[in-house]
Amino acid sequence: VALLRLAGVPVVFYCHFPDKLLATGEAAGAAGSASLLPRPRGPLALVRAAYRLPFDLLEELCTGAASAVLVNSAYTASVFAASFPLLRRLGCTPSVLHPSISLANN
Repeated sequence: VALLRLAGVPVVFYCHFPDKLLATGEAAGAAGSASLLPRPRGPLALVRAAYRLPFDLLEELCTGAASAVLVNSAYTASVFAASFPLLRRLGCTPSVLHPSISLANN
């Protein structure tokens, strides 16, 4: 996203769910079900947090570089705002674009 924007190309980013939540297993917990990934504890938690930090920051900055950010529901917009505090402070609020449905018979 960021490279395209630097080249002057407008980019629409459609966010289904922040990767940082999927990578840590928080997404399953957010949906009310049990997490598939066990949460590390103790020193391992610090190592994992340090490992994820550059990826999470890069995800936030690149997502915020888009010309427009869209999400598929108000719930995802609230998760987006909670997951990307820097973008929230900068005023980057996604617009909701509900997925379309096909009314044709299969």
